[in-house]
Amino acid sequence: MSKNTFTITTTSGHRFNCGPDETVLDAALAQHCFIPKACTNGVCEVCYGDLIEGRVCLKNGQTVSAPPTRHNLLYCIAKPLTDLTIGIKAFRGPGEFKLQTIACQIEQVTQLNDDVYKVMLKAPAGKSPEFHAGQYLELLPEDGNSYPFTIACAPQGRDIELHIQAHSDNNSALYILTQLQSLPTMRVKLPMGNCYLPIERHTLKKDVLLIAAGTGFAQMKSLVEALAQEDDRPNLHLFWVGKLPSDLYATELAQQWQDQGLIHYYPIVRDTNQGWDGYSGLIEDLILERFQNLKDCSAFFCGSPNFVYGILDALTQDGLNESDCYSDVFDYAPRS
Repeated sequence: MSKNTFTITTTSGHRFNCGPDETVLDAALAQHCFIPKACTNGVCEVCYGDLIEGRVCLKNGQTVSAPPTRHNLLYCIAKPLTDLTIGIKAFRGPGEFKLQTIACQIEQVTQLNDDVYKVMLKAPAGKSPEFHAGQYLELLPEDGNSYPFTIACAPQGRDIELHIQAHSDNNSALYILTQLQSLPTMRVKLPMGNCYLPIERHTLKKDVLLIAAGTGFAQMKSLVEALAQEDDRPNLHLFWVGKLPSDLYATELAQQWQDQGLIHYYPIVRDTNQGWDGYSGLIEDLILERFQNLKDCSAFFCGSPNFVYGILDALTQDGLNESDCYSDVFDYAPRS
């Protein structure tokens, strides 16, 4: 990076570079970020934001410094004089989609095992949902609450697939399942989540570990379906764990993927008293048996925080780089 190039950091956690002769708006757009704009010459006042740290030069030659007061600036006419921290409403990074709420038709609810259900939703015509493989949505029933569920398919036109586990002791899950079984439509808000297929921000390693517990398989299904469309895809290794064999409710599909050469499949069952003669040990031990150099691996995790962090700690001690690991747990249950 040139020493005359400045780093722009947003309050939403995004970063991009900006040269001294570029406006902040032009630099962001050139690097596939999104900032609301219209005129680009300081008239419409659409691209305004706060200058939180740093110093800029405006089109009229005025210099504005952040401390001790934040200034509402038009970033189409602001060029950096230092590294900046800025706040811009509705800023989106490369590959990110605008959050939207749509009413979907409930097409089908199918029971997959004792307590897991596949739900098929269809967005209205002309409103195909925009999301990346691996992201999740929120169901918005009439009780005013929101219910998050991972999207269990790659982007495929108007269709959305969910896998919902409704335990008898989980009143929230039972409520949302009843709503889905009885109503014709359901509002959804999407996309959400930072654990999705790398676009421009990351590069996958040659071997990708897909590590899931229970309905965490839904996220892995979305990733596999998306990567299956790529000619130069990495080697995919699915490690799926359940307490009982029946918890692996889509094992036939996973085995089909393996037969097609899409993945290497490793089903794991914890309760060996259920007629299971496959692997029943720790996932991390099985992974370490298969891979001598975890530095050449990326990993996606989907499960409870204890599940994710326990396996993460074991694998990073044996060479897996945490920067190559992705999980929604890192956002909703971060470790201090």
